[in-house]
Amino acid sequence: TDGTLVGWKEDFNMAFTCPVPAQRLAAHYAASAMLRFPGEFLLGGHSKGGNLAVYAAAFCPAALQERIAAVYNNDGPGFDADVIALPGYQRICARVQTFVPQSSIVGMLLEHEEAYTIIHSTGDRFVTLETVTNGSRFLDRTLKQWLAGLEPEQRERTIDTVYHMLCETNAETLHELKENRFSRALALLRSAKGLDEDTRKLLVHAAGVFFRSAGRSLKQARVPDEQES
Repeated sequence: TDGTLVGWKEDFNMAFTCPVPAQRLAAHYAASAMLRFPGEFLLGGHSKGGNLAVYAAAFCPAALQERIAAVYNNDGPGFDADVIALPGYQRICARVQTFVPQSSIVGMLLEHEEAYTIIHSTGDRFVTLETVTNGSRFLDRTLKQWLAGLEPEQRERTIDTVYHMLCETNAETLHELKENRFSRALALLRSAKGLDEDTRKLLVHAAGVFFRSAGRSLKQARVPDEQES
């Protein structure tokens, strides 16, 4: 996932749609390569590419799946719980090796059934940690609870609406969104005023669910400290 708004939009599409077009293409590409060449295969990718590698491994034909020795998901998003329960995913799950940095954001999105290794730094070897940072855990809990509090159709409409509002600022990247903040904010306000009543109600509802989720995440974060004291 790069710094573009459309890049993040594609990631969040995974919260309500599976497969997205990139996942279909990844599965087709992997199957085509395995049909063309003999032997075992290693699949891997970074960020969104890590998700695509796991999807390709999980949803290629079973006969080809047997030739996959390992899948490396480097800080890539997970999947919806319904996808994780499917036989193809379950067959490949034990061969998936997931690595996330200590401050992971993208890699903590959605669900991971496979174990993952948390990396602190690199050098001549990996330095691993027992857990990600507090900020990463907070965001992970908040997003998971937020998604659980919305129906798939509500997720889709919310994400699409917010994305189109951001596009109306004429920013193409997250960095550009931070520039000229006053003019970007005015563009967002104009866009919000143009929404129909049902869409505004949906955004208010989604925002309420998000802030309640964030509040619960903060309380959960305080529990270990209170227990220690």
